[in-house]
Amino acid sequence: MDHVKTYPKAEDDTVLMDWKFSFTPNDTMDLTERQLKNKVNPKIILEVRIGKGMISKGLDVIVEDFAFSGLMRIKVKLQIPFPHIEKVEMCFLGRPEIDYVCKPLGGDTFGFDINFVPGLESFIQEQIHGNLQPMMYEPNVFPIEIAKMLAGNPVDQAIGVLAVTIHGGFGLRNPDKMSGTPDPYA
Repeated sequence: MDHVKTYPKAEDDTVLMDWKFSFTPNDTMDLTERQLKNKVNPKIILEVRIGKGMISKGLDVIVEDFAFSGLMRIKVKLQIPFPHIEKVEMCFLGRPEIDYVCKPLGGDTFGFDINFVPGLESFIQEQIHGNLQPMMYEPNVFPIEIAKMLAGNPVDQAIGVLAVTIHGGFGLRNPDKMSGTPDPYA
């Protein structure tokens, strides 16, 4: 969080703030030795499908060294009953700056950053902003119905589907000292 600006003249049951934020996981200036030792470079592996139906091929694309920053407006609607927050609405006040390294071939070892291909980085950036704009760029807001979610009531509609495949795990800690091996679940 770089800075927060609040608006005290908002409605009584509303907290309105502008957050200037930055996510820079590779900035190690303020890290302690222990944090540096445990630091992990975040990576996302995406599968890009080329072709249609039976004649398609999936290619792995590694996105790493990503960082982003921007200015976001947060509006929190308060309520008296628990959880005391009815709804949170958020939107970007401008296009966030997004930086990343995208390696489609060869992965970690031999992959090259495709952003060096002329015109491709701006095309990918426009695709990202084109998808975010109708959801989160002012005047559009991304609402999170906190009270409904915690009450167990169905939210009005789904905004998408996320499929997660866990291929394995390592370095798992056993929270139960009496049993032999950890029993993780997802």
